Amino acid sequence: MSVPASVVQQLCRYEITAKDLAERYPDVIMSEIEAYSITLEDLYLALDRYLDDPDEDDFRHEWYIPLDSLLGNDIVKHDQIVAPEGWNDYGLPDQYNTFRFVWNRLYDFSNYDLTVNIADLYDEIRIYFENRDKVPDERELTLAQQYYFLYYWDNKYSEATPMIVNMYKNILETRCAEDEENAWILKAYACYGNGNGYYEQDWQTSFDYLMKWFNKTGSPQAANTLGYMYYYGRTNNGIPQYEEAFRYFSIGEAGWFYESKYKLSDMFLHGYGVPQNYEIASNLIWELYPYMIKKIKKGEYDSCLADVAFRAGNLRRDGIDGVPSPEDAYYYYLQAQYAIKMRMKHTDSYGDLSVSKSIQKAIDDVFPLTGIRHTKTTRHTNMDLLLTNHLKRKHKIQMKIKHLAKGNLQLTFTILPYENEQTERKLFVTVPGSGFCGLLKELKVTVRNVTGFETLDDEDTIIFDEVDGPYFLNYGHPVALIEGEYTFKITDAMLSEIYEEDVNDFRGSKNLNQKMYS
Repeated sequence: MSVPASVVQQLCRYEITAKDLAERYPDVIMSEIEAYSITLEDLYLALDRYLDDPDEDDFRHEWYIPLDSLLGNDIVKHDQIVAPEGWNDYGLPDQYNTFRFVWNRLYDFSNYDLTVNIADLYDEIRIYFENRDKVPDERELTLAQQYYFLYYWDNKYSEATPMIVNMYKNILETRCAEDEENAWILKAYACYGNGNGYYEQDWQTSFDYLMKWFNKTGSPQAANTLGYMYYYGRTNNGIPQYEEAFRYFSIGEAGWFYESKYKLSDMFLHGYGVPQNYEIASNLIWELYPYMIKKIKKGEYDSCLADVAFRAGNLRRDGIDGVPSPEDAYYYYLQAQYAIKMRMKHTDSYGDLSVSKSIQKAIDDVFPLTGIRHTKTTRHTNMDLLLTNHLKRKHKIQMKIKHLAKGNLQLTFTILPYENEQTERKLFVTVPGSGFCGLLKELKVTVRNVTGFETLDDEDTIIFDEVDGPYFLNYGHPVALIEGEYTFKITDAMLSEIYEEDVNDFRGSKNLNQKMYS
């Protein structure tokens, strides 16, 4: 005996429970239950019925959990949970985001989250129904809906109409007047730097809200930003307040805010507000560097690699932690240059133009001291330099070997993902001799003048995690020996992969390479 869709609708509306369904259809199986598409109206009626006669255990175990199981088995359809392709709610309540918000909070309720108030969820739907036909600035919005609107439009000023601009400012000012922490944060960063469009730069207002946030919560993020305010004297006529900056950067660093860490390095390096200490300044940068490399390899272009690699280059240039080395400095500057270029492309961070200019000046100053003459093709004795940021890491590297004419070899290197890993891993390659730095899906190298070649079991696909001279090792055991002249060549296709639409920056001459090497 099948269960008709009309009965499933009753369950969706909490008119009956799973226990009622089992008693009415004692031997029913999943395949005998007709499909039904739940609506926001159904959810509204279910919440209304619960509020008339609240029984938390019954609501959890005889309504939500069984209904969620039917959703998981695609018997109860969720057309209003999953929005259509190309959907955009413009930060305002609609049937999709309202259903999704309420349903997700019901999941929390089913897991005994004491912050969930069913009456508030009921109001989310009720107010949406009452306001859905009104123009945006005439709608009543719940507190959750107001913040949803603010977060949606916070970085979209260029897309906002005058009505949206007025709504954004009116809502944010109202929430700030209610002394709400989330509103303080939004207002602080809206006035920070160049402003966010809705508000112009206002260092004092930004400072005041950051300080309120910090005094209430001790937030290391607030401390990190306050450190910058004091370091650059933003509210002190441009006169730095280093002792206060050191205090707040120390709190930010304790909360592992990378910016605080490298700014503390600057302060120890120069003796700003603290006794000068080169060892601490150096240690802070080299502690940060591997984390930044890890982030850039994952395609996190908003990372601080530009700032950290730039400082690493300065340490090597000036010999702060060893013998001065223009070549080493140039290596790190190339990484900083690539990182800032990609960060400016993908994000809009205050001060990045100044960072970019500083990196370029450092490159211009140090490059003549290196003795390097850029060529599109560079030669190496082994793969250590090309893979230096990937060896002895958790990921393995795969090398596919192709035999070419005249005994030459073509080696193709890729990073092997973990099982079920979704993140695409790329090789972060830096070649000073070619003035090259970038992320590559695969790295191709030609080996010429081969004087030694041997692989484990004569295989042409090798997995390794370490290079020791001509040897490739896996878990410390040799899996391949390749002696010869390793040749790395930059191609237009390689630059296109790295810079995507930015390859146009290189065009206007015969090819991409010509501008780099002319």
